[in-house]
Amino acid sequence: MMCLMTTGPSCDNRFGYERELVRWLRAQLMPPRTLQDRRTLGTVTVEDVRVDGSFPDSRLVVVVRLSTRPDCRFGFRARIWTNEGVSKGALNDFPEAEDFAMILGTHLEETVMAWPGLPADCAPDGIAWVHANPMWQLWD
Repeated sequence: MMCLMTTGPSCDNRFGYERELVRWLRAQLMPPRTLQDRRTLGTVTVEDVRVDGSFPDSRLVVVVRLSTRPDCRFGFRARIWTNEGVSKGALNDFPEAEDFAMILGTHLEETVMAWPGLPADCAPDGIAWVHANPMWQLWD
């Protein structure tokens, strides 16, 4: 992978940070761990945690499936970096990937289990993107 950006953290540091963010979030959310959807009381299982895009626009993506609507996939996206190349976690007093992953995971859990929950509509052939509680301003 080529790394040309000259501002922000070094290539090794940002790739390492993104890898660690994915690793910690997978450990927090992936099976055997499940959540319960507040609307349907169905089981929500995380299918994938990955990074999409490239620095500084790379986003953490979490894809989940709901047991009561198995034909639908729901997704959460969070931008990892600011345009200046600063970790969004560091801006919120969570500079370590492990800490930022814990906060993102907690926000995702609260969105699914409390408010606003998974959307009523979905496209069976794609991903229905979930908008987390706007008060957190970390998830898109």
